[in-house]
Order: sequence, then C-alpha cells, then structure tokens
Amino acid sequence: MNRVDDTLNQQKRQIFPQRLHSFLEIASSTPELSWIVSWCPDRESFAIYDPLLLAETILPVYFQGMNSFKSFRRQLHLYGIIKKYDHRGREGITSSGKIRRT
Repeated sequence: MNRVDDTLNQQKRQIFPQRLHSFLEIASSTPELSWIVSWCPDRESFAIYDPLLLAETILPVYFQGMNSFKSFRRQLHLYGIIKKYDHRGREGITSSGKIRRT
C-alpha cells in the first residue's frame, strides 16, 4: 500500500477537519495537487486555486460523499472555516484556529 492509500483508509475514520488537515499536508507536498489547493505561507490558512478541478478530481477521492464544491464549502462553514483576503486582495481560507499546519 502506498502513502495515498494509507491516508485514504485513515480518513474514513476521521471527521471533516481532520480529513482536511491530512489532505492539505499531502496536497502541499504533492506537485500534482499543490497547484489546485495548498497551505498558504502563514501556515494557518489554505488557498484553493482551482475550485472546479478540486470538485471534479479531488473531492470524490479524498472526501467521499461530497460531489460538489458547494458541499465542500458548506462543510467548511459548518466548522467555522471562513474565507479571508490578504493585503493584496488574494483569497484564502482560514480556520479560526481549528485547522493548523504544525
């Protein structure tokens, strides 16, 4: 079994914030995923660069049961994970301390 398969098996037993954190760790260090979604430099938020590709390719694999970006966004809001903007107006997602990169 490879690293991705191991992670997927663990994610089945995790709640959404834990699954999101695990996924972001993988995505940030995987070139095929990091251009779609990754941690921001502040290490307290993440950026979604391509929501359509996230919904079509990543959500079905890493977040079973979510079939649209709208569902994913709803889960983010449920856990208090909100949209924010940096000083240049670029969008990111912050977690109010619930999802942190260590």
